Amino acid sequence: MALFCQLQVRQFQLLASVLREFTQRRIR
Repeated sequence: MALFCQLQVRQFQLLASVLREFTQRRIR
């Protein structure tokens, strides 16, 4: 169960970083 939670957290962080880069590119 802990492993699944850790995987989900990592996936969420990846999505957040991608979204952040997308917004930065759109602003420029």
